[in-house]
Amino acid sequence: MSKYISLKMINFWLLVMLSLQLACVAAEENWLDLDYATKGNLSESDWPGVCNTGHKQSPIELNEAYATHGPTKLHILNDTVEQPHLALLYNGYVVILHNFTHSIRLSGGMQFRELVYVAEQIHFHCGAEHVLENVRHDMEVQIVFRLESAASLKAALNQEKGLVMVSVVFEVTNVPSRAIAAIVDTLRGQPLVNESTWKINEMNSIFLMRELYGDIGAYYQYRGSLTVPGCVENVEWLVKAKVQTLTRQQMDTLCHVGGASSLARTHTSYRELQDSNTRQVFYFTESSANNIRVCWISVGFICVFLNGVNIF
Repeated sequence: MSKYISLKMINFWLLVMLSLQLACVAAEENWLDLDYATKGNLSESDWPGVCNTGHKQSPIELNEAYATHGPTKLHILNDTVEQPHLALLYNGYVVILHNFTHSIRLSGGMQFRELVYVAEQIHFHCGAEHVLENVRHDMEVQIVFRLESAASLKAALNQEKGLVMVSVVFEVTNVPSRAIAAIVDTLRGQPLVNESTWKINEMNSIFLMRELYGDIGAYYQYRGSLTVPGCVENVEWLVKAKVQTLTRQQMDTLCHVGGASSLARTHTSYRELQDSNTRQVFYFTESSANNIRVCWISVGFICVFLNGVNIF
């Protein structure tokens, strides 16, 4: 009898250990947002390490007048392909979209022209993190791309040029976002989310990445950090210059996760602005043809300007 109980106990603890291992793997794969859940209650002044000592922290204020202008050609492939099995996570701080069935690839940007990145997650911040032209807008949606050769997000974090964040800023108007409408449809009517756990909801509607940002067009680029505790300074930020729109109802649904429960509330989930520390910020347009002006001088000499910078 005692031997039988002992075997049962051994099997029980083996199951416990296996469960813990699986939980650790899940946490590791979602490391980028688990920090919000575990450290989100700390004030920013209490964030440890490089969060307070680094010199390339994010977010920062972005102004076209103070940026270095130039042409580039950014490539995003498969962003018009339907993603049938996307899922939503909520960790008590931000809503996260993940589980891309079809790989969305990013390449061609300055500083990583020869590298390819794949989309891993999309984060929805209530209150924009980056300030554009002296204005903090209502929401910022950040698409997390990891280096394709990296095995996971955590592995990408430890590699030079391991992460690229494509950021889209939104303002509340009467014009809805089709992409966000699909997410709101899934979140609406969901039961209370326990803020101490992760909750997974499979998407009800079809989501297309391209509908999130329309087209990239002009964008800012600079080297920065994660905006969560850890704050590793290994992120290339691409922030779309044109502000997108969503409705108040779409905004409220994303920022009131939990429906009509007592825990539901509007909250901000953005980090305060960080010092740019004289970092170079670039302002790119998608097509170089839009950035070249040719002018004739009376003597017949041709001068070419690249966004107002004489290159001859």
